[in-house]
Amino acid sequence: ALTIAITSAQDRLIEWRTQDGIPQSQKMDVSVDATYVGTQVSSFDYHLNATWGRFEKSGFTADDQKWFPYEINLAELRSRKADSRQLSKNKNAKSKNKRALSWLESRAQLNKVDGANITEDERSEILIGYSDALKQNPSLLKAAKDDLNHSTPGSRETSVILGALGFVGTPAAQAILAEAYGRTGIALQDQEKILAEFTLPVEALTPESKSFLQSVYHDSSNPDLAKMASFALGSSIAKDGDPNIVTLFKKDWQSSYGVFGDGTSEETKKSNLLLAMGNSKSNVFFDEVKEASNSSNPMLKNNAIDALRFNTDDASRTLLLNTLQKDPSEAIRTTAARSLSYQPFDLKTKIAATTCSSSDSSVAVKMECYHFLADHVADPEVRKFLEGRTSAEPDSRVQVIITQALQLEQVEK
Repeated sequence: ALTIAITSAQDRLIEWRTQDGIPQSQKMDVSVDATYVGTQVSSFDYHLNATWGRFEKSGFTADDQKWFPYEINLAELRSRKADSRQLSKNKNAKSKNKRALSWLESRAQLNKVDGANITEDERSEILIGYSDALKQNPSLLKAAKDDLNHSTPGSRETSVILGALGFVGTPAAQAILAEAYGRTGIALQDQEKILAEFTLPVEALTPESKSFLQSVYHDSSNPDLAKMASFALGSSIAKDGDPNIVTLFKKDWQSSYGVFGDGTSEETKKSNLLLAMGNSKSNVFFDEVKEASNSSNPMLKNNAIDALRFNTDDASRTLLLNTLQKDPSEAIRTTAARSLSYQPFDLKTKIAATTCSSSDSSVAVKMECYHFLADHVADPEVRKFLEGRTSAEPDSRVQVIITQALQLEQVEK
């Protein structure tokens, strides 16, 4: 399953008014990760600066509601599963209670997914039935293409069909997705959905699919879509090691090619390219990553360390672990600590995590290291270490991580 979740939200600095102990400003970091089958595919960091003051009545009126059509539910966001990759989990849960919807049943109910009275579970049942049928019977892809052509751009129905095609992932399904991208009247969110499906390919991408993605990558009219296309091309390297895509990225790195829009700084272009390189899950771009890791630009250096998270070769791991131990920047050490979760659990990562959790001066870094150790609490040495740290950590957020890990481990026994 593809899970999009808030992985950490932490106060970084609160300034207090000394005379009466009232906060007057606050800074907060929030990290949001997208994880596919336990492997991180994307990460976003948001920085919030808030100014505290006396309560004042809002100047908003009922007429202003039209500017805020969507409700944001953070509680739901914590565990929300993206439609296109929640199939197997939901399928297993549902199979215990009822049979899956047939092709005819799920197709007949497609127009219901945009309804206000339908639940997320019911939407999932439709998605599962529709996707399973396409997977089992490729001849139905023509019907799915017709459904897509007749769906409303930007609707949940369109999203379900695109997700189902991504789940199938065959060359024929890829062709339908690529063709739909240029469909007249297509919504921007549908284009983003299509590129996201190519970023999580079930099968190796066809030459035609890669050609389509390269055309989007080289289109500077929408830098965000170009960046998403680069992520998909990077992911394709993890599937087949295509030397042509490797060469393309290396060439663009050297020339700082303006694929992300005119006026973009060289550092920003390279920072975006590093994220795409990281999706390759290999060390083919180690020279570029090593170069960026020595940069004085914080964004470039941070993305270089983030690009190492999937790499398991000795050179990449040494650079990652040395950064965690020695880098003076708290933000970059935090990125390195977060990357531990995608590394093999062995003596090197165990020592790195126990060292930074007990000795790093940053609570943010310590929390990431403790999260990594909590994931491996079943290891006797890790459990013993966490038990010894229960009363040694003064920060309540760290204490919660340790306590919950030990409690969960007891329950699982």
